[in-house]
Amino acid sequence: MLGGKSIRILAKSTWVTLWALCLSVGSAQGAPQLAVIDTGVSITQELSGSVVSGGYDFVDGDFDPTDLDGHGTIVATIALRTAGYADILPIRVLGSLGGTAVDVNTGIRLAAERPVVRVLNLSLGSSLSDPGIARAVLASAQAGQVVVMAAGNLSLPFPEFPAQHAVNLGGFGIIAGATDSTGSIASYSNRAGDSKDVFMVANGTFEGFAPNDPSDSTIGSQGTSFAAPRISGAALAILNAAPHLRGDQVVEILFSTATDLGAAGVDSVYGQGALNLTAALAPVGGLAAPTTSKTDGGGVPVVASALLVGAAAYAFLQRNPKAKSALVLDQYERPYVVDLGKVTTARNDKPGLNALMNSFRYENAWMDIPMGNKYTLSIRAASEKDLRVLNAFDYFENRAKQEEKRPDVAMSISAKPSENLQYRLDLNQDPRKGYGALGIQSKTYTQFLSERTFTAPYMGFASRGNSMHMNYNLGSRTRLKLGLANINDGLDNGLQSSAMMLEGSFQLSDTATVALQLGQLSEQGSLFGGSSGGIFGVDNTNTSAVGINGRYQITDNVAIIGSYTQGYTKVTDAKNSLLHNFSSVQSQAYGMGLVASNVWRQDDRFGLAISRPLRITGGKVDFTVPQSRDITGNILSETDRVSLRSDGNELDLEASYNWTVGKKTHLATYFLYQNEPLNLKDSSANRTLYGVVRRNF
Repeated sequence: MLGGKSIRILAKSTWVTLWALCLSVGSAQGAPQLAVIDTGVSITQELSGSVVSGGYDFVDGDFDPTDLDGHGTIVATIALRTAGYADILPIRVLGSLGGTAVDVNTGIRLAAERPVVRVLNLSLGSSLSDPGIARAVLASAQAGQVVVMAAGNLSLPFPEFPAQHAVNLGGFGIIAGATDSTGSIASYSNRAGDSKDVFMVANGTFEGFAPNDPSDSTIGSQGTSFAAPRISGAALAILNAAPHLRGDQVVEILFSTATDLGAAGVDSVYGQGALNLTAALAPVGGLAAPTTSKTDGGGVPVVASALLVGAAAYAFLQRNPKAKSALVLDQYERPYVVDLGKVTTARNDKPGLNALMNSFRYENAWMDIPMGNKYTLSIRAASEKDLRVLNAFDYFENRAKQEEKRPDVAMSISAKPSENLQYRLDLNQDPRKGYGALGIQSKTYTQFLSERTFTAPYMGFASRGNSMHMNYNLGSRTRLKLGLANINDGLDNGLQSSAMMLEGSFQLSDTATVALQLGQLSEQGSLFGGSSGGIFGVDNTNTSAVGINGRYQITDNVAIIGSYTQGYTKVTDAKNSLLHNFSSVQSQAYGMGLVASNVWRQDDRFGLAISRPLRITGGKVDFTVPQSRDITGNILSETDRVSLRSDGNELDLEASYNWTVGKKTHLATYFLYQNEPLNLKDSSANRTLYGVVRRNF
């Protein structure tokens, strides 16, 4: 045996020493490799195809690093099982009699010289330090490799050498402590001590070889030797998926996703915590969809609000096959595949539902204050009472929480300068009220859940905004309405729009009225109420709309209503979007209904309607979906010219009934049946039933 410092394997109850020579081997190119600096690696059935050529045996001085001891084979097996796929470079520096610092030094330097080696596993240690090994480990870190070193098995309050040198590796080093079957620090494992910032733990138990693979009972079945390759394998798994990452980024991911154990935060026993492979492979930070051919830290965030689209545009995303495997990147630009259809949400295109819920949240309703002979100030304030919703959607729960963040006050100033002229300024109210076949509705509750179809479908997509309305009577049977609306509502995903509506109505007879609507809607950053910006964002849209409405009074208390509106939209592309080169977009909405009052009791209201909500009927767009990323960072995308026209045809059937019991209780029921909801062909029908009770105290 030659003289020199001895290096031992860090498997519990195992102590072998080895010796070696120095040999330089050229670098190689290929997939990320894990270098196992150990007793060599035998190609077992499980490791077949995972052990690469180019290794070296420093013990015997040849190119056959076959494991004659078993320890290195266990280390490689654990690393492979953790990574799922591994290219393992075996470097034999240990044998049954141990080894010298010179051999370990040269073995590490051999791995450091190979750019393809991205992770280094050192399941070995010594009670004595060696400057040559320290410099070799530093060279590995300076080469960009993740260096994982076992902490040692002497139950010390600090790691052994060379693990204790990890603090000097500039963020590229990890010390591996071991946990037992309970998940606590193993009794034999050295602790983090002052190296806590670069220390983490992992399971230190080896479960055994696969059936038909050789086993060596002389090798300990637990130790920090076997915790280290779990961390090495996790590092390799990260690099297999994202080879562009630097070694210090891999270490950062492993530490930031570790499960905290022991004292809160980084502590002197567990350091950063326990390896959490699932969290390490999951996205870190926000996801972004690359919108250019090269990743440079850019991209459009993929968050819930940015994946909310207008209901009219929702269907084309659901039917596009490439959207089912779109590439997105986390904050480290690691690629993930998502189904954009599944993570995209359609805006609830029935603001009447919001109005329904809001109307019952106000204890004070409206207060009218006369201001002279011509002006009236109306104020609505929020009630302090809670609204109890049974079996309702999370949407309303979230909406209620959002609304609590701002003063919930609505105001209206109206004036009547002359017999024929009236105007009204509204603050924080639904700008669509008062238009279309439904006309001016009660201020306390809505008539239909789908009332957008029967009012002004193209006057904005938020339930509240600021607006001005003017009515002018041209004669006893002809009336002109002009409305201007502005919506700037951060609670509705940054919705910003402005709209103009001109409506002329003519009373054909005492029972029949027809109205013509001309409208203009300008949306900033969205299409038909989608979120502002995001991967489906646009720069702006301008929609011109024309509609016809009718109302026929069968009796004093019963009327038939009808509405048809057609829109033509011009879209200006956004730079950071997956949608480009829009053609002209056509859309429509229509419906018929029956409204009645005093049906079964005084002042009750009944409604029955069939409607087709806003639906895109024509238009095309280039849809670019990122599909993959190569090792140099180039994004490979596919672009298709797709139709925006919906394959399905949503048809809504609904009934409503509102009535008052006594002076303090108001009851309302709403039933809505949606066939092919959101215009998704062959989708299951939705049935919604709401019962609302308001009690004044």
